[in-house]
Amino acid sequence: MPVLTTDPNTEVEPDYTAPEIVAVLQARLQPDETIDQVTEQLRSSWATAHQLRIQQWNKQEAERGRNEEEQRREAEAERRRQDEEARAKEEEEKEAYNR
Repeated sequence: MPVLTTDPNTEVEPDYTAPEIVAVLQARLQPDETIDQVTEQLRSSWATAHQLRIQQWNKQEAERGRNEEEQRREAEAERRRQDEEARAKEEEEKEAYNR
């Protein structure tokens, strides 16, 4: 699946009863279909796809959070390592000076 770049929780279901949409649907109706059946199918399909996008988004966000936390821990460990190296070097210089 492609990475989602916008939060699907902000999506709004299309208005399948809008005149411009109904006009297109009317032109494509099968003889045994009603406009209500078709719009209900569209609503159901949209809702299912929307829920899948929300699940994917939540998974992506959880993964992003884990990655950010890991990067924060790695940066903190690197900062501590550099601090320790600097303290060790400072101690060596003090010992060399005191000899």
